[in-house]
Amino acid sequence: MFSLRSVKRVLRISVVTLFCATTVVVVSSGCSSNGNSTPFDASSATIKIPKVISGTIPSTIAVSSQGSAFSANRNVFAQAQGLKIGASSIDAFIAPSVTGQDRQLARKLMAMMPPGLRGDFVYVGLGNRLVSNNPALLKNVSLTYQMGSQRSSPSSENNLGYAGPCAPPNPPSQPLGLYVRQVSNCGFTAGWGFVNVPCGTSSFFRGDAGHLYFEITGNLGSEVEGGVEYYNDNSVAPYVRSTIAGGNGYLTMTNQVARYACGQNLDIMHGITYDGLMVATEVGQLPSNFDPATSWINFGLFSPSNAAWLFADAPRDMQTPGFDSAGVSTPCTACSTSEVTAIAQNGLPPGVGYSPDGSYFGVSSSQANEIHWMQTAFGEFNSTCVLATAFTDGCGFISADSSLYYAGAQYYPDNILAESNMNPLGFGPYETYEGISASQSDAAGIRRAGGAFDEPQPPKSASNPAPHPSVTPVYCLYSSYCSQ
Repeated sequence: MFSLRSVKRVLRISVVTLFCATTVVVVSSGCSSNGNSTPFDASSATIKIPKVISGTIPSTIAVSSQGSAFSANRNVFAQAQGLKIGASSIDAFIAPSVTGQDRQLARKLMAMMPPGLRGDFVYVGLGNRLVSNNPALLKNVSLTYQMGSQRSSPSSENNLGYAGPCAPPNPPSQPLGLYVRQVSNCGFTAGWGFVNVPCGTSSFFRGDAGHLYFEITGNLGSEVEGGVEYYNDNSVAPYVRSTIAGGNGYLTMTNQVARYACGQNLDIMHGITYDGLMVATEVGQLPSNFDPATSWINFGLFSPSNAAWLFADAPRDMQTPGFDSAGVSTPCTACSTSEVTAIAQNGLPPGVGYSPDGSYFGVSSSQANEIHWMQTAFGEFNSTCVLATAFTDGCGFISADSSLYYAGAQYYPDNILAESNMNPLGFGPYETYEGISASQSDAAGIRRAGGAFDEPQPPKSASNPAPHPSVTPVYCLYSSYCSQ
């Protein structure tokens, strides 16, 4: 949330869902810089959004009823979770009013979802039109444009922590808060992990908010991040934030419904699709019988509650295919992925990167870091993670040994206010306890980890060979099917 380096215009998309199942929201990079308002077409699945330079688009969009089968409080495609269905069956989960190119797009997006994570989606495309398989959901979508800051050169900004050829600037030209960032080596374009924030360890002032996310950095400075915004212990929502293309601005989508809460084990998956066309983010709550602190978990084994898929077009500087250092196909050899814990601070004056306003995120009263990241890894999405009409097992995640994918940590403003305790056994960011405190009184010493480092170690056996000459084992970690 703190790499707002190249912003000319910010698009904020808020999606309010009324059901407690899977919702998918797709964001495309089409943003117009000028134009006049156009009327809403409430009878169609495609809705034209007024084109504005700044200001807020009305939060409620009127959409005509599509019948009892397609309603705002019913997740239609979630009925197909875990089922083996073919392309001929997909149309039953798309409203009849969705036609032409919109219907073709719906089929492709729904085919990309892993069977256990299926759900209704919303797509925001060129011309700022909205498309959904369930058009009744569109009345819960709002768009907001905001102006942002200009980019500064990243070459001299790495002043604390890891600095490398593919690393994001540390800090960016306008940090807008405090953060801990775990950075991958070049060529790794996806991240996966579980995270838990214990109740009573976070408090925010002046409109501040916590953020837990993965962030991909392109070779020309574009960035796409996805994860959750943490407003308070009872209001945690999925979001995605992306440069439009190659450092040409940001667009942000936030689901403002309180979907998750403190004390829950959440999964976050974020990465560039195998074909290099999109960046996909999935967030959900683990079932109560799955605990990543005690057993290794493959996402092919469970379906999260309240799962949310968020998509954004991949910026052009994230489309340089090749192989990563583990010998796995990557859509971007010059990109990196980071796991980030942060506080976004509200109302900072120009040129001020953070304020000691007293906000804290994941810090206990006994001064321990409590945000527990578990089974975190960097890797790639597999070959079934593509935008196509053919049904596959969707976006699987492939990883390797942390000695290949992990580069180092970055902190802002320092490693006292923004801290990370790492598993002493190694494995990079596989298990960490992190915490952020915007308080000068907390700068006296290093905080301890809020719990034990006792989660199971990463898998040791390779599940399939690398497609490129390499002696490195490649682990098919997070899918029921991980062909190359």
